[in-house]
Amino acid sequence: MTHCASLAYVQALVLEVGCGVGNSTYPLLESNPALRFTSFDFAATAVEILKQHPQYDSNKIDAFCWDPAVDEIPERLQPGMGEREREIEY
Repeated sequence: MTHCASLAYVQALVLEVGCGVGNSTYPLLESNPALRFTSFDFAATAVEILKQHPQYDSNKIDAFCWDPAVDEIPERLQPGMGEREREIEY
């Protein structure tokens, strides 16, 4: 993925807004297995399809259904909350 060359060699957390079925997630993860994703979409069916992909790994991809226009901010996106603390390195 030459258009994302800056992600090719770094360990980073990608916040994927509108992840759909993972059409960006999996190619990026193939380019750089060190990436981690917090991915959400308002379409529950799309998120379920993303999770059924053979490369889905819950240690690398935190995918969930969320509509920020109507839902409260989930705990997993609040600093210091949820299963794991998230840090982003630039």
